[in-house]
Amino acid sequence: MSVIFERKIGSAIEDYFETDDAPILAIDGARQVGKSFIIRELGKRHYKNFVEINMIEDKEGPGLFQNVHTTKDLYYTVQAIADRPLGDYDDTLIFLDEIQEYGHLLTLLKFLRMEHRYKPKSAVCSTTTM
Repeated sequence: MSVIFERKIGSAIEDYFETDDAPILAIDGARQVGKSFIIRELGKRHYKNFVEINMIEDKEGPGLFQNVHTTKDLYYTVQAIADRPLGDYDDTLIFLDEIQEYGHLLTLLKFLRMEHRYKPKSAVCSTTTM
């Protein structure tokens, strides 16, 4: 990964992690440039509970998120995948990689923000374009 990319995007994401009133973060960009890598590295560094779910792998495999339509369903599914309690407002980051594979989940993100169950940055999404 480019050191310039890591420095630019990394400092922006770290600033975002330190902001209490930020909206949910969605990162969109070209494939294979390091979006997921930088979120993974910084997420593990900043949060005690880091949960990463790749939606392409889920869609091609078990399809656990196919019928998730409420935030409650989402929390239960994420917790089952994490195989541990999710933590709380201050210590949990949920990284939903390739979320565009499940378009209906994008709508749920605004409700996650409104519920304030976790910090707004709790659901971080990395999307890719061709």
